[in-house]
Amino acid sequence: MDKASQCKEIIRMLKRNFKSGVPNYRFAQAGILGYTARMSDLRKDGHVIVAERVWVDGKATGTFVYHLKDTTPTERKKGMRKFLGFKKA
Repeated sequence: MDKASQCKEIIRMLKRNFKSGVPNYRFAQAGILGYTARMSDLRKDGHVIVAERVWVDGKATGTFVYHLKDTTPTERKKGMRKFLGFKKA
């Protein structure tokens, strides 16, 4: 699967599981082994994707659940600029 196909699949998975999010191992199961690089690409394109670490009995696990924030294209651009710490010129 090429980069563009992987990005489309990640967005599809995140939209399909909008409320519950997608655990990182599901991306690997879908054949997207470089999902962290694709997440970075999607964030650079303006998608607001948040990762939450899963904790069990007060201990961090290796599992993260990814969520796509529901935004318009303009809000995505503003949100990522804020997320990355950019200030208005």
